[in-house]
Amino acid sequence: MDGIDFTVNEWYQQDSVGDVTTSNANDTYLILDVTVTNNQDEAAMLTNNFFKIVIGETTYEADGEASTTANQAISPDNLGLLGEELNPGSSRSALIVYDVTQEVIDNTEKQLQVQSGMFGTETGLINLN
Repeated sequence: MDGIDFTVNEWYQQDSVGDVTTSNANDTYLILDVTVTNNQDEAAMLTNNFFKIVIGETTYEADGEASTTANQAISPDNLGLLGEELNPGSSRSALIVYDVTQEVIDNTEKQLQVQSGMFGTETGLINLN
């Protein structure tokens, strides 16, 4: 997609994320472990907003604070994909966290919508079943 490859390595559910600092879900967290590879000739800017969970016409946004907390538990200076500049030929793995209901977790039709470009000029869907 537009020279950028998106891979969902795994997804899982937890009620809280973090290590020193923790974030607790209102319901439950859907956590995606994703890898993004830039195959373009120039750097690409990434952000958690480029990743949305969709079920039919319903869209779920990432929880930016919980995503940062989850990534910092791996490494204190790891902010995940928050404003990440990814150079050509480089890959970046990060956790993206969504505060959702159990019904979303259990729904076999949920997909990850990914986008490239600041204005979402190109989007794609990855099945999460």
